[in-house]
Amino acid sequence: MAKQTINLGTAPSGQDGDDARTAFQKANANFDELYSGTVSQPTNAKLSAISASVWAANQLMYSTGANTMAMTPLTAAGRALLDDADAAAQRTTLGLGGTILQALQALAMTANGVPYMTSTTAMAVQASSAFGRGLWNLVDAAALRSSAGLGTGALLTAATSTIDNAAGRALRVGDHGIGTSSSTMSSSTPLESLVSHSLFSTQDSLPPDWGAAPQELLAKTVLYPMGLNFYRSPSVRSQLAMSYSSTTIGDMRFRTTYGTGTWSDWKTLLGRGDLGVGINTNLETAATVWQGNKFTGWASSAPDSPFGTNSVGLDMGYADNRRMQIAVSTGNAFFYRYANTPDGQQNWTQVLSTYNASALPLTTPLAPNSDAARGLGGASARWSVVYSATGAINTSDAREKTPVRTLTTAEIAAAKELGKEIGAYKWLAAIQEKGDGARDHIGMTVQRAMEIMESHGLDPFEYGFVCYDKWEDKWEDIPAVESTVPADPVYGPETAEDPVTGELVESEVQTNAGEVVIVVTEPASRRLATPAGDRFSFRYDELNMFIAAGFEARLAALEAAMG
Repeated sequence: MAKQTINLGTAPSGQDGDDARTAFQKANANFDELYSGTVSQPTNAKLSAISASVWAANQLMYSTGANTMAMTPLTAAGRALLDDADAAAQRTTLGLGGTILQALQALAMTANGVPYMTSTTAMAVQASSAFGRGLWNLVDAAALRSSAGLGTGALLTAATSTIDNAAGRALRVGDHGIGTSSSTMSSSTPLESLVSHSLFSTQDSLPPDWGAAPQELLAKTVLYPMGLNFYRSPSVRSQLAMSYSSTTIGDMRFRTTYGTGTWSDWKTLLGRGDLGVGINTNLETAATVWQGNKFTGWASSAPDSPFGTNSVGLDMGYADNRRMQIAVSTGNAFFYRYANTPDGQQNWTQVLSTYNASALPLTTPLAPNSDAARGLGGASARWSVVYSATGAINTSDAREKTPVRTLTTAEIAAAKELGKEIGAYKWLAAIQEKGDGARDHIGMTVQRAMEIMESHGLDPFEYGFVCYDKWEDKWEDIPAVESTVPADPVYGPETAEDPVTGELVESEVQTNAGEVVIVVTEPASRRLATPAGDRFSFRYDELNMFIAAGFEARLAALEAAMG
């Protein structure tokens, strides 16, 4: 029903309005509608939920669903947080306003990151590995060493001196570390008296058990042995010694007890003079007489040397019919020969001809020791010309390439223009050498090709046919030229006890072989072998393919125009 309005009539008398009965009827109608509830507010589920809540002191109402509510205790601390104006005020209320917590909050955390302090007010994150994190769980230092693979060596104490012989020491640079300090043998003391690991040197020029010089050195005198004594027991011992009597005479020997307690004879390992590296002996003799387990260098013009020329080289093997010789002749050629027959003879075979004059006598393909890992020549060390029965074979296997793409419009335009640049030229070096005899060559310059590529918006160095190399100064060391002047041996008195009478006897012995004076006739120097420079180059096979693509585009356009 619409609201009933009482007509009050016109002032001042209102006689034209509703009479009293009509006015009360309208009022009753309005009240009846209110009492019947037809115009009251409808029931609301949310308000009903609030109405149904049981309120109590210090409780906070909160929603548990779309139309349900519940109560939870609200403490004074909670009310204090609700009263704060912002998050900073809430951190202060909670006591979280310290710089350490702020620094932690500011960290950008990452997977496997470990926070650490960088100052009293700042933190950072350090990446960690699974291995590193595993170290945190180790219970002691022994477990840590085991995990790191350090072993017992990590517990060693460094030696305190060069002759520190304490057990378990770790050696430093320059330490002897052989178990005891160096021993200086007095006059006439045998070397076999050494009964511990040690370095030794002798005051006696010829100790009693040093022995005579080997057959190769009978004409020489090797004096004052010094070396290493290795000792495990009286029956397990060995000695390694070096001796000298001048800068050109001396040797290195060893001997052992063989586990029996009886010393073997001294065996020569390496010597100077008539033995070992640096000897000057007849190559014919060296070729026919095996002198023992050693290698030798020689110089000779004997008929047995390659081409009868002066040669130097190496003689290696273990018997006269089990040996090999390598020689370099004065003609700067390499030779080798070997003997595996009873007569011990074999002809020389040339393996490298005279430098820069002939060729390598190859019987197998010449190849690098690793696939596609070596170049032939270089930007500053080019071959002048390459002769070949057939052309070079370049790898073009689809399994080793990306899919071949079609050239762009800009690339085709550049290819067409490059084809127009092909012309004739002469090398400046050839003109300087041959003058008018210098021949014409066909092609173009890299610089012009780069200009064309760039004019079409292309980067020349993105294409393999454009090459550029740069190198620094290359120097060659020239050694000094030296000559030597030998000095006379020095003799002096030596006092020793006579083994028969026991009296002290003074005798004249050689105490110094004399120093060799080295005279430098030409000092060492350096020569600029190749000045610094740079050079542009083409890979012509790729350039020609690029230009061919331009030709194909032009032909296709002509064929299309014709019909």
